[in-house]
Amino acid sequence: MDCPHCASTVEATWTEIASPSDGVVVYHVEWMTCPACDRGILKASAQDRGLRRRKDAERILVPVAPSRPVARGVPEPYASLFTEAARTVVDSPRASAALSRLCLKRLLEEVAGAPVGSLSEQLEWAITESEIPPPVRLPLHRIRAAGGILPLSPSSDRPDQLGEVVPSEAETNLDGLERLFSHFFPPSASPAR
Repeated sequence: MDCPHCASTVEATWTEIASPSDGVVVYHVEWMTCPACDRGILKASAQDRGLRRRKDAERILVPVAPSRPVARGVPEPYASLFTEAARTVVDSPRASAALSRLCLKRLLEEVAGAPVGSLSEQLEWAITESEIPPPVRLPLHRIRAAGGILPLSPSSDRPDQLGEVVPSEAETNLDGLERLFSHFFPPSASPAR
């Protein structure tokens, strides 16, 4: 599993601390400490009596929202937009997608040099005309496809608008932003924060 605090991949070693039941469903509360960052993780899950635990009924309780740390050296406002998008992805994928689209639009305009326009036009520019290396462009294709960011679409004209999202859009946007951050703000060139 990926630690919700530090994002390190670690072996999940849960200890059950409670398992109350209402007669129909057994609720499991489990705890573990991340071996990488030494921080605690608390999760709850549900199991229909006599059946296997349901993955869809499992939720991390602590930390309140899994973190997805922004890379060192990513300046404001991109760092705070990314952090807020990452913190809201579980509770509100729509809000996360809107925040990450806004971050992407600002990054393309202010750092990559995309012409002012809709997000769709800026993505098209970044993919076909910019000097962004091809490996960094690949996530832009994924973002455009996952979010249906097409000319005249609401997510293109108003990227900060809360609209319908497909389940993978918010995560796809965050993955793409991380790739763009590593290109535009490489860790070796970044001053320590």
